[in-house]
Amino acid sequence: MSKAKTKNLTVLLVDDDPTILKHLGDVCFKLNDFLNARKYWERARQMGADAEAIRQRLEQLENLGTQ
Repeated sequence: MSKAKTKNLTVLLVDDDPTILKHLGDVCFKLNDFLNARKYWERARQMGADAEAIRQRLEQLENLGTQ
């Protein structure tokens, strides 16, 4: 799936649900779209998603050496 298709998913999804945002970050991560993965995970954390789960995901990015 291309980055353009991932962006289109955002339009289709309810983007005020922290669970959806967390999973969207997971999809971006699997697609090696690390910038958007971080964006969605951080947004999910701000909206009340499981802080520990998000911390672990962001730590994965740091271990990969991504910004």
